[in-house]
Amino acid sequence: MSIPAVLRQHLRLLYDEFLAGYATSPEGQAHRGLYESSRQAARANWQRVQALRAQGADYTDAALLGLLPHAASSPAVADGAWVSVAPAINGTVRQWFEAKGWATADEWPARANALVELLAAAAGADHAAFSTACAGGSLGRGIQAGMVSPILNALWPERYALCNTKSALVVERFDGERLSTELGDYPASNAAIQRLLEEVGDELDVSALGLSPSDALDMFAHWLHAFKGYKQAPHYLKVAPGEDAEDWQNCLNRGDIGIGWGALGDLTGLDRKTFDARVAEAAATHEDYTVMGTNQVWTLANAAIGDYVVATNGTKTVLGVGVIAGGYQHVPEVRYCHRRPVNWFSQEARRMDRPGWVKTVIDMARSTFEEVVSGPQLMSFEDIAKAWLQVLRRHSGFGRPFEAPFYLLDERGYKVEAAALAQELLGKDRLAALLDAGEYAAIIDAVRTLGQKTNLLWLQVPTEGDLNLIMQDGLDQASFCQAFFDLLWGDGASPERLDRFRAHADSHGLPAKWTFPTYFLFLLHPDSDYFVKPNAAQWMLEELDRGAEWDRKPNGQTYAAIVASAERLLELARPWGARDMIDVQGLVWVAFRLQKPELNSSTLVAAPLDQVFAGRAEAEWALNLMAESVERLGLQSCDDERIVISYSPTDRALKLIYGQLTALDFRGRNGALDRLRLALPTAQAPTELPQTFLYQNLSPETGMYDLSTDRLPGLFDEMRSNYQAALEAIRVGMAGHAQSGYRGAHVHELGLALFDADARESLLVEGFAPLGPDADDAGDENGGTPSAVGYFTARTFELLGMLRQDPRYAVYQEHEQEFQRHLIVPLRQLFSDLAAALPQAWHQRLETTKHITSNIAKNDWGRGGAWPHYWGAFYPKGERRTAHAQLFLSVHPDHVRMGFSIGDHGSEVRHRFWTNILDLREEIAEIVPSGLSASGRWHLGPPDAPSETLDKWLSGKSEPTVCLKVSVGEIVKSSRADLMGTAMIAFQAVWPLYLLATVDDPGPDIAAYLHIAAPEDERNPAVTLAELAARLSLSESTIASWLAGLERKGQAILYGPPGTGKTFAARALAEHLVGGGYGAIELVQFHPAYAYEDFIEGLRPESRGGQLTYEVKPGLLREFCRKASQKPGSTFVLIIDEINRANLSRVLGELMYLLEYRDQQVRLAVSGDSFSIPANVRLIGTMNTADRSIALVDHALRRRFAFVRLQPEWGIVERFFAAHELAGVDLTKLKEIVERLNGEIEPDYRVGITFFLRDRLGEQLESIWRLEIEPYLEEYFFDRPDRVDAFRWANIRDKVLSG
Repeated sequence: MSIPAVLRQHLRLLYDEFLAGYATSPEGQAHRGLYESSRQAARANWQRVQALRAQGADYTDAALLGLLPHAASSPAVADGAWVSVAPAINGTVRQWFEAKGWATADEWPARANALVELLAAAAGADHAAFSTACAGGSLGRGIQAGMVSPILNALWPERYALCNTKSALVVERFDGERLSTELGDYPASNAAIQRLLEEVGDELDVSALGLSPSDALDMFAHWLHAFKGYKQAPHYLKVAPGEDAEDWQNCLNRGDIGIGWGALGDLTGLDRKTFDARVAEAAATHEDYTVMGTNQVWTLANAAIGDYVVATNGTKTVLGVGVIAGGYQHVPEVRYCHRRPVNWFSQEARRMDRPGWVKTVIDMARSTFEEVVSGPQLMSFEDIAKAWLQVLRRHSGFGRPFEAPFYLLDERGYKVEAAALAQELLGKDRLAALLDAGEYAAIIDAVRTLGQKTNLLWLQVPTEGDLNLIMQDGLDQASFCQAFFDLLWGDGASPERLDRFRAHADSHGLPAKWTFPTYFLFLLHPDSDYFVKPNAAQWMLEELDRGAEWDRKPNGQTYAAIVASAERLLELARPWGARDMIDVQGLVWVAFRLQKPELNSSTLVAAPLDQVFAGRAEAEWALNLMAESVERLGLQSCDDERIVISYSPTDRALKLIYGQLTALDFRGRNGALDRLRLALPTAQAPTELPQTFLYQNLSPETGMYDLSTDRLPGLFDEMRSNYQAALEAIRVGMAGHAQSGYRGAHVHELGLALFDADARESLLVEGFAPLGPDADDAGDENGGTPSAVGYFTARTFELLGMLRQDPRYAVYQEHEQEFQRHLIVPLRQLFSDLAAALPQAWHQRLETTKHITSNIAKNDWGRGGAWPHYWGAFYPKGERRTAHAQLFLSVHPDHVRMGFSIGDHGSEVRHRFWTNILDLREEIAEIVPSGLSASGRWHLGPPDAPSETLDKWLSGKSEPTVCLKVSVGEIVKSSRADLMGTAMIAFQAVWPLYLLATVDDPGPDIAAYLHIAAPEDERNPAVTLAELAARLSLSESTIASWLAGLERKGQAILYGPPGTGKTFAARALAEHLVGGGYGAIELVQFHPAYAYEDFIEGLRPESRGGQLTYEVKPGLLREFCRKASQKPGSTFVLIIDEINRANLSRVLGELMYLLEYRDQQVRLAVSGDSFSIPANVRLIGTMNTADRSIALVDHALRRRFAFVRLQPEWGIVERFFAAHELAGVDLTKLKEIVERLNGEIEPDYRVGITFFLRDRLGEQLESIWRLEIEPYLEEYFFDRPDRVDAFRWANIRDKVLSG
């Protein structure tokens, strides 16, 4: 379930209106009181029926009158019927049903019994039995959910909601799900209502009503129906407010929507027949008054109150969303005279794409409405540019992103090199000279060389790639070269020259692509021309509201629009370090790849505040609140040393401290505000807000409280005056402090933003560098002293003691609110706080967010048992908590345990643990926690038995549990900081034990954790970048660019012709990556028969006791990832040789998703297990582009890998010869012959250089040439055998051999 944001906004506005009006009126207060009085009466009636039943007495009337919901009619009151807050029966049910013929007098005992049986099923925890009772039909004809749900809700309000027409309409309006009112469908309808309550619980602030969530929803539904007039499911109308939206501003000002067709006159009170007659009359004098057109007037005039209206401009823009708030109105003598009052609750302009929407009024489907109101917000050119710059900044991780090392390597460096080469090869003078000399082949070679210099052009299939124009059979080289010179250096602006080049291509039957001409314009004129990659350029124009100017064929008009947009982007990006069109192209390309799905102005908040706040609106609200706070504290300048505005990158915390005391503390998580901690007077703080600590000696008494951010800013606004009183208490209490003790953590840019609006705007757009001291603990207490307020209270242990004495789930249910307040919520908060405090390296191994805590209810097949303890644990990612190693903390009636254990279902993990214990027995003294062998709080073995000695426990015949036991008295006295500290000490002490249970070879990890020097021979030899470059005979900058692409994507493919050393380079890169660590390299070669079962997992036959069984066996990758997950600090590299020889979609399966989303998990198709690729795994594939038998790699794979092209680099051979002092071969002549040969071969099929990297090349060259190179040439030139003759060994021997 996901309610569209615009409907969530409407819900909040409606509920606020409901609270401010009806809920506080005398009528509303009386309504609220009925819920409790009705519930008390119902429970007394239920007890009476149960007593009569137990006595064997007739309880028919007691059940029918006392358990079914009656209105307060005279017959019902006279008969002593239950008067419900949600009545469904007028009079009595006997009279009603018998009069309707739905029941006879002799049926009522059976019906009463069926009702009691249904309630008995509802009282238990057996959902299936309850569903069966509802669907069984034994209650007979006429009984609906609205007649049974009131008693269910009265008896068990936390489990069963009132389900009637009103509540069903609320669900349908906001969630879109249409509920059935049939009794048999009540379980499903109840579940839908509960889901709605869970999702919008914060919008429905029931604390203001003192009601349960389901009661609050019922009262709200009644108000919508009876007072707002929302009596039916809404329709969704699209309405254009005038031609080109000319009436839109008037509609906003008036609070209505109007349309034309004025000749129809006033439609008030007209029925359809009269309306049609008036249309016919008007059509006689107005040709455009068609039936289809005028039907739109009827649709709007007869829309119901509560129907939604979407105002649009054309087919591309949503102007706003509103709800019809009143009846039809006619305003004579104006163009848009047919009007309906509308409450325009959303005025955010959004982008849509509905080319068929040419009518003024359209009655939409719900799905269409959700689509158009959820589109991306429209933004100005400047805002879009800022958004793209922010994307680039986050991507590069640098304040001035165009100067970031990553950007220079990945986006700019190679393009600058290519631009320099372009001037050398195709500069104006050189190109003119070549033309004058008729050296057309040299020009085309220069074009090919420059085209292959970068990865900007697609060259995978030469005959279809971006250079295919120069590969056309029968190419008129002379005319092409003249047209090419004119494109680059001719008269006129580049759009004009592009048009002339396109005309030449068309007249000569040559392919016309955007990429070819603009690539060379871009490299030769990087200050003024732009490289057009069609998808990215089209996206850029559409985002900048110039999409109509795009054309898929190259032309001057579109190119002028692209260049103009790029020039404007360049001017906006210059303050960020942009220099030329190379930087603009890099900016657009990064934004296109990373932000293509959606742009939204609410994301325009700069780093590092983007780590605390989800968007600009949230950040502005927080900064405005801080500014208001410093003003109330009497501060005039950020230079006042009593104030501290700090930012902690570790905790993603933004704090306002005055003197020694914190007033505001914003905490971020996953790029959004996670919680707001603020000061409040304790006497005025809402009881449901958890207090984190208490300030000493303030008047009035003041503490810090955690406020759920889901309820911001609404709930805070209700408490604003209380917060202001706390600020005054802090100001007075800190009057004697001239300087804050935390002033060293103050961030000047943050402080200035609170006093200067321009500085605040700059902070939001430009951000700041979070340098200086980290204020992790600044202002946490009264002068830094730990608070006495802890996670658990004495009541926590009293409640668990009750469960130990009577371990029934019913006991828990009776005290559920107390259990939630004193046990469940505090333990979950403790684990959330512990997760934030864990070392970063642990987060790579541990699941810290999902399924952390347990349940009170026992899984005892419906017997209703309950556990007298409550616990949680961190456990390995992708595993189950109860089947693996865990760092646990459990709360029991008389103590708290924290430490290490293995779940009941983890037999394989236990075996690994005890095997490692025995293997490392000699080193165990350094591995196990200190003090285990001494008496104290450490407990070894089964926690409910006496602690075992260390020697006995190490024998491997015990339970693998080690924990601290902390008494109730100590826990109750502990502050949150104290208990967290104790738990962290315990977890850190047992971490080596966790490694013993989760890693096959835990020695290196344990040694690293305990700072024990590991033997050097266990580490992989380190390979520096310089050593790697020398080994591959390439520059360090080239290798660095390869590694940057591999690290960014996590996987790369080395591709090129045969003999370019792809596999050799892959292994060399892998050895560099794993060097100095404990990682591993594995190589697998793909082939056409390789399958998913080999690579991921599959069923394998096993013979057991003469029986053939099939078991799921992990494939190579899954086993490789398992090993890598055991050593997250070391890099593991899997080399996939000839990756495209297999059916990749078949082999990779779910891996296609995981390659792009490394932080996600998928459920595998065969085993159903969760699987993810660890962050320390790198994949390197190799691909031979000359293998004609392979299928092309599809786009889905290409975009998930970095592609590194390897071409024959003759410099490698030269360096090899020099290093090995080879003789017998004339290297210069050999190079000339090979380069001449490769000049006649397409780039993907050229002869590689590894043929010649041999120690005794002079002795082996003839064999290499005759047996390897000549057969390859014969295959390549199979239809032109004469081309091979010039390169036969007999014809080149004397040239290449020396001496």
